[in-house]
Amino acid sequence: MKLKELKGWQKVFAFTFMQTIKGKSILISTLIMCLVTAFAFPLMQSLTGQGDISLKKLYIQNETSYNLDKMEEYVKNTEGFEKVKVVVSSENQKSLEEKLKKNEMIIRISQEQTGFILKHIKSKDSGIKQVELANISTQMSSIFTKALTEGLGIDKEQVDYMNAPIETSVEVANKEGEVKQEQEDLLSEVEYNAFFAVAFATMMFIMLSSEVIANSIITEKSTRVIEYLIISVRPLAIIFGKILASLCVTCLQLLSVGVFALISKSVSSLLSKGEDVNVSNALAAVGELKESFITPSSVVIGILVLLLGFLFFATIAAMSGASISKVEESAEGMKIISILLVIGVYLGLGMAMTAKSGGELGMIGYLSCLLPIASPFSVPFLLIVGKIKVGLAIASVAILLVSQLLLSFLVSNVYEGMILHRGERLKIKDILGMAKQKKGKRGGEVNE
Repeated sequence: MKLKELKGWQKVFAFTFMQTIKGKSILISTLIMCLVTAFAFPLMQSLTGQGDISLKKLYIQNETSYNLDKMEEYVKNTEGFEKVKVVVSSENQKSLEEKLKKNEMIIRISQEQTGFILKHIKSKDSGIKQVELANISTQMSSIFTKALTEGLGIDKEQVDYMNAPIETSVEVANKEGEVKQEQEDLLSEVEYNAFFAVAFATMMFIMLSSEVIANSIITEKSTRVIEYLIISVRPLAIIFGKILASLCVTCLQLLSVGVFALISKSVSSLLSKGEDVNVSNALAAVGELKESFITPSSVVIGILVLLLGFLFFATIAAMSGASISKVEESAEGMKIISILLVIGVYLGLGMAMTAKSGGELGMIGYLSCLLPIASPFSVPFLLIVGKIKVGLAIASVAILLVSQLLLSFLVSNVYEGMILHRGERLKIKDILGMAKQKKGKRGGEVNE
């Protein structure tokens, strides 16, 4: 492959980028994603009962033999409960229940041989939602535990000691009497969940970009626009220009969604007057990954794998689009991309599940790191958190690079013929036949 094969890609990039961002499908899909994102955080807040609660008055009835005087103070100091009026009552149960009004509740604490019971009582028209009730119940359990420990005279240091994490390990003894510690899981629960999120985000990014490329080529082929382009621009230049254009369009879409996500989060925080619990959990998860192996080399290799993976799938998308002659058949062109993406992601998830229940990558793990259709989803994350060696990551880069060069060589031989083809969708055997025919023609020219 020579550099002159890429001559003229700038014109293709400019033309494709402008045509794509003007397209109704891109504008509508971007608008829908932005609107969904804009309502995401407030909706999550509403569904999870975060923010100020509708509870206005809380009656506490202590039927145990323990001192729980601190409960009133702890309720007042709990975020979201600052405006709740707390009444410690010894009134008759029935009379107290009869005078319950809207947004009022009774917490009746009783004691049995097996432990304590916190009974939550509200009227039919209390106005307290079920989701909100679950939040109140969780908070009351925590407040009760704190008040009980203080009533028993147990200080904070003793409580922390009792709640300290318990670490376990398994050791295996062989016949010779040697004891070796069993390997820990390669991926923790937090790392497994983070891998799932990263793999899904990578898949969506590649899917969106591939769809832009394929649809652009199908549209231009059906209107014969691309036939004029191919007269003055080489096939690889057309593909390279379109890939860069689709990458820029997808990045703009994600940037727009990100801006709306920040706005949504800000509005949600203002409404709840506090930090979002889900964001706090996410930050805690990041904190658990702080002992990572992030180095300049691992970051560079990870980005390189992502870029080569994107380029690999984008080139296949370009060929898939060129194999279609009608816009109505565009879904057929995306089938091969969807199948390859699903296989790649599932290999990565299979590796993650194996690594979560054992100390080694296993066969599936090595396949997910070395196969071009799977490595973009696995290698960057595993390398950043130090679960694979740099050598394996470099091997992944090398395989991706060789695969891309072979794919580019195939494209340079068949793309022009695919663009000019009219009729039924070209299958893989048809494309390989075109490449063989092109090679035969070149051989004939050399002999002459």
